[in-house]
Amino acid sequence: MRKVWLPKTLAHILREWKKAQDELKEYLGDEYQDYNLVVALPNGRPCENRVISKEFEKLKAKAGLPNVVFHSLRYSSTTYKLKLNNSDLKATQGDTGHSQIDMITNVYAH
Repeated sequence: MRKVWLPKTLAHILREWKKAQDELKEYLGDEYQDYNLVVALPNGRPCENRVISKEFEKLKAKAGLPNVVFHSLRYSSTTYKLKLNNSDLKATQGDTGHSQIDMITNVYAH
């Protein structure tokens, strides 16, 4: 387990999301299959990649964002963490969960 910094707005959204999931879980009872996921189908089961990709495409279009792949979010996040941490590789490694610091220096530290 590791701690992850989240903006207050995102923490609030996630708490509301969890509350809605818990209500649905209670309503469905035994029909709800709890995999302890943040992003899940209404019955609790995991989403297929294509479902997440389709929703990501909609969000990009709605927000007028460039056509990037989902993993670009991780790339951008790590790059900004490096900037915010004044290029502190060890702190960024801890925030991102990369097991090897070389991953940070070789991929993100441009």
